[in-house]
Amino acid sequence: MTRLGSSLGVSGVHGNLSVADIRHADAVESAITDIHQLDQRVVLTGSVDDTDDLHAIASRAKIRVPGLRTAVEPLAGNPLALAVISSLADDSGGNAAWLHATLDDLRNRAWSATWLTKLSQLTQPNPSMWQHLRSWAPGAAFLAEQVPTPTVRLASKAPLTVSSPRPGTALLHSPSDSWVVEAVRTTLGSSSASAISPVRDLVDTYGTSNAVEFVAIPEDFGDHATARARHSVECNACGAQHARASCPYCHMTTRTFQGVPQ
Repeated sequence: MTRLGSSLGVSGVHGNLSVADIRHADAVESAITDIHQLDQRVVLTGSVDDTDDLHAIASRAKIRVPGLRTAVEPLAGNPLALAVISSLADDSGGNAAWLHATLDDLRNRAWSATWLTKLSQLTQPNPSMWQHLRSWAPGAAFLAEQVPTPTVRLASKAPLTVSSPRPGTALLHSPSDSWVVEAVRTTLGSSSASAISPVRDLVDTYGTSNAVEFVAIPEDFGDHATARARHSVECNACGAQHARASCPYCHMTTRTFQGVPQ
């Protein structure tokens, strides 16, 4: 659930993932109802900036839809990272424990950044006054790293600087033939780079089309999620399977987990 690009309208399907525009609560609730008809449990992912709105929508939906159980899963990163991580977790084959384990693993290990030439609409991370002034100079460009270390760095030419290399990752990016794609892949040490369609218009997000969103996904995330999911138990209150100290659906605390990073 996020701010959708104009081609998706207020709700739809993006890469087999149900999406709805969080600015239109009715559209989100309709999407929740549609998913609920297939499964009693619905997982809402969205930006950490929209956490309060996600919880409010989930609470209203529970009142209107009898038997509905929802888990709200806020995610850090740019809109592309949100869509990619949600889609990977959704590919669980109905295994709720694996779905939530995937979200937990990628929260810890995914990398997200945006390269852009205009900073006026960038708030996460927040550029410095000097960077705002520098952005008016011809040829200026910046790499805004959202996860794991919120940082804005000058990135007008290669080589680029990131918080830490990410070998063993697959780099996904919004469509672009810019030099920056290979520069980011090289700096991270990613095994590959592939373009995918973003869920939100770049102009809507950043105020410019001269931007490239990136997310680097560890290639072994599936193995990590499977190992984490092996620690799952059945919630005593609602019956959900999860490998957390507290249930993502009813928030019942069952026991202290050992050996599973939270």
